[in-house]
Amino acid sequence: MNQFNVPVINMRVGGEKTDTILGRNGVVPMTVGHDFTIPKERKSVSIEIAGGSPLRQGNAGFEVVSIDGVEGTLSIQQETYTSAKYSYSFIRNKEGESKTVAAGTPIVPKYDEDYLTYLSVIFMGQNGGWNNDPNVLID
Repeated sequence: MNQFNVPVINMRVGGEKTDTILGRNGVVPMTVGHDFTIPKERKSVSIEIAGGSPLRQGNAGFEVVSIDGVEGTLSIQQETYTSAKYSYSFIRNKEGESKTVAAGTPIVPKYDEDYLTYLSVIFMGQNGGWNNDPNVLID
C-alpha cells in the first residue's frame, strides 16, 4: 500500500516488446500458434505462442494461464533471455479430459480475473516491436 491506501501491483518485465506487453495486459491476446492436444494427465506438452514472447525475462504473473478452459502453467525453455532459440510448454493443473486446442485460441493469464477492477498503467519504452498503425496501438 502507498500513502493513498491504493494497492499497487508491479507486473513489470524489462525488455518486452510491444506485442508481448499488449498480450500480457489482455489488449491484443496472445494465442496458440498451432493445433495441439492437452493430455488428460498432468504431462508437459510443447506449444507455440503467436502474438508475443512472454517469460523471456520474467513471468509477471503470466505463467499461470487458461487455454480453452484448461488451467495450467506455461513455461519457457531457453539458455538465456537473449537466446534466439526458445520454446514453450504447458502443463495442466489437474487431470481431466484430453482436449484438442485449435490454433488461434487465446491464452488467458489468471491475473486477468484477479485484477479486473484495477487501473492499468502501462509504460512502453525503447524496445518497440510495433510496426502497425499507431492509432491501433492507441485504441
